[in-house]
Amino acid sequence: MGATEKCLVFCACCCVPVLIIIAIGGFGLSIAEIVMGAIYLDDCPIEKMIPIYLIVAGVFGILFAGGGCSSVKRNEDEDGPPSTSTRLRLCFNAIVGLFMLAWFIAGNVFVFRINGDYDTNVTAANVTNPRYCNERLYTFAFADIIVRYAVFGLMFGIMCWMWCGRLCAACCFKENV
Repeated sequence: MGATEKCLVFCACCCVPVLIIIAIGGFGLSIAEIVMGAIYLDDCPIEKMIPIYLIVAGVFGILFAGGGCSSVKRNEDEDGPPSTSTRLRLCFNAIVGLFMLAWFIAGNVFVFRINGDYDTNVTAANVTNPRYCNERLYTFAFADIIVRYAVFGLMFGIMCWMWCGRLCAACCFKENV
């Protein structure tokens, strides 16, 4: 086993547990998004899209994590172009991934647009106030987006760490990358 392979094994042993924890946490977060969006569906007149954003993000998060966008791997002994089913899965993964990115950006707009500009006082008269938003709903949506940014940053950092480790091993031991 060459230095590059050893480095990749080391990185995989360190990163795989973190990625598994992120996947399990993402699944739990998706369930929580669906629940919070459904419970407070009509409790944010100032921005009615916040609960809808949470429900859609939760459903697509579960579909994406649960195999709706399964990884596409070719056998090493396979020659020639990818099969039609592989191409369809790649296309499906790309479309769902782009939708999830666009929906995340839309969620940022829905949530951050009203930051600090909503009324959280719960009274019988205030629930019909057009500036009202349930504080639990808004706080959850806000925290959800911040957590997603943190996870994206962590995953990007892990990928950079693995890439740098591979390059370092290749340079130090004069192996081809």
